[in-house]
Amino acid sequence: MSQGDLIVSVEPGLTMSELTSTLTSAGLMLPYDPPAPADATLGGLLSAGVSGPRRALYGSLRDMAISLRVALLDGRVIRTGAKVVKNVAATT
Repeated sequence: MSQGDLIVSVEPGLTMSELTSTLTSAGLMLPYDPPAPADATLGGLLSAGVSGPRRALYGSLRDMAISLRVALLDGRVIRTGAKVVKNVAATT
């Protein structure tokens, strides 16, 4: 986890309750409230596109995912997005 960059990397099978606990202990939060967080895995929620009521304010979980590495059923591993986060600040 990179607190300064507000980036977290997770492993397969991580449940939302485990992620929330880790983020809370670091003083961070993921503005996402799915049903059954103790049973819901991050990958499952991403693939199903399930969102809670906070989606109206913060966007969906997919909107927050910068890059993914996914293992397909046939054993192939694909990568999406990029690891680079560009932050541009305007000055006047």
